[in-house]
Amino acid sequence: MRYITRNTSIPVPKVYDAWSLPDDRGGAILMEWIDGAETLERRWPSMSPEQKMKVAVQVRGYVDELRSLTQPPHQQGCIGPLDGSPCWDERLKSQLCGPFPSERAFNQFRLSLLDRFKWHDETRMEIEAIERDLREDHRIVFTHGDLGVRNILVDDRDNIVALIDWEMSGWMPEYWEYIKTVHGRWEDEDWLSYTRTMAPAYDDEMEVDDRFIIVNGGGPF
Repeated sequence: MRYITRNTSIPVPKVYDAWSLPDDRGGAILMEWIDGAETLERRWPSMSPEQKMKVAVQVRGYVDELRSLTQPPHQQGCIGPLDGSPCWDERLKSQLCGPFPSERAFNQFRLSLLDRFKWHDETRMEIEAIERDLREDHRIVFTHGDLGVRNILVDDRDNIVALIDWEMSGWMPEYWEYIKTVHGRWEDEDWLSYTRTMAPAYDDEMEVDDRFIIVNGGGPF
C-alpha cells in the first residue's frame, strides 16, 4: 500500500504499522480509518446507472495507473507479489504458491491443479485443449486482484475515497484484473455490465478461465 501511495494517485488508507503474527498465522496492519466512507457493496443496489458508471470510470482510471507501473529489472517477466514472496490468490489456490519466473511457469502450475482429473479420458482431452489455448506472451502488469464491491470505498458523492484489501495484488498477466473483477460477483448481471469499463476486457482468456472452473467442478482449488 505504501508503494501504491508513493507511485500513484490511487487513494489508499495510510499504513501506520504492520507486523507478523506468531506461528505463521499471517499478519496484521494498523491503518487509517476513513470517515464518511461506505463500501460499494452497501451503496450499489440503490445507485442509478449514471452513478454506477461514474464509479466504474474511476476504477478504470486507477487500473490504468496500476498497469502503467514499471516492473523492476530483477523481476522482469516474473509473476507474484511486489516483494517477490509467495502468492496468495483464491483464484489460484487456497494455500501460498509461487512466485513464478514466467507466464509459462504460471500456466503450468495452474494446469497441475487439474492433474487429479486426468483419469477421465474426456476430461484429460479438455485439459490438453486448455493447455493449447493458454498464451505465454501477455504483458505482466501490476494488478489489484480483488476489485470487488467490498474493497471499493465511496463517499456520498460517489467518489472513490479508497481501494482496500491489497493482499492479492502483484505482478500478474494483463488479463488477470478483468477475470478477477468478473469472478468477484459473477452472479450479478448488473455488476458484470460495468466490469468491461472497470478493466480492459479479455474475452478469450475469460473463456479459458471458465473452462478451468468447469473441469474443477466449479469449486476453489
